[in-house]
Amino acid sequence: MHFARSSFSQPYWVYQPGIAFDGLIRRGRQPPEAATSSNGELSAAIARSPDEVRAAATLVESRYAARGYLLKSDDDGLRPGVTLIAAESAAIVGTLTLRFDGPDGLAADKSYGDAIDAVRHARGGVCELTRLALARGADSRSVLSALFASAYVVARRRHRATDAFVEVNPRHVAFYRALFGFVVAAGQRMCPRVMAPGVLLRLEIERLEARLAEIGPVIAGTH
Repeated sequence: MHFARSSFSQPYWVYQPGIAFDGLIRRGRQPPEAATSSNGELSAAIARSPDEVRAAATLVESRYAARGYLLKSDDDGLRPGVTLIAAESAAIVGTLTLRFDGPDGLAADKSYGDAIDAVRHARGGVCELTRLALARGADSRSVLSALFASAYVVARRRHRATDAFVEVNPRHVAFYRALFGFVVAAGQRMCPRVMAPGVLLRLEIERLEARLAEIGPVIAGTH
């Protein structure tokens, strides 16, 4: 899935590797004009145009299908989340949806309502990371860092979220714990949205900034 540079709308921020994460957050540096570059730089932004949203959905559907997962398109009628995209050389290489709490709760409540309620009642600002997909051959560590750094900006600075949940395949638990500092919030259960086993992980949003600084991504300030 490729896009010409002009097809990307103005980004909310841009992720680019190589500059201290914390410094850009605190100084509020403004992002570059384009969400992608032609020289292979990795960038991340909110999907704003219909083409970007459709491309993210197509990537999710194709990668889930490749693993034999069924995927419901509407998440049981929950309100849409914020779709994030990572791009490199005008090609979308990853996507992640960030959904915030509301009257209908989160998609993960269907399997893990008890675990999420405990945090919801104690801390209040829960959100979930869902519809995560990386293009075949993408550098998983770099792309995930870009997407999670972008999610931090939206969740922490825009919505004041306190805790993020994600349902992952049991095989991937160790990876998320090591890379981002997630902890297991609830053990293995069947995820009805993809009809596959999952484990619920939790991450305190305030701790994510420090972890991302260690990994090395950049976030330019929002505008």
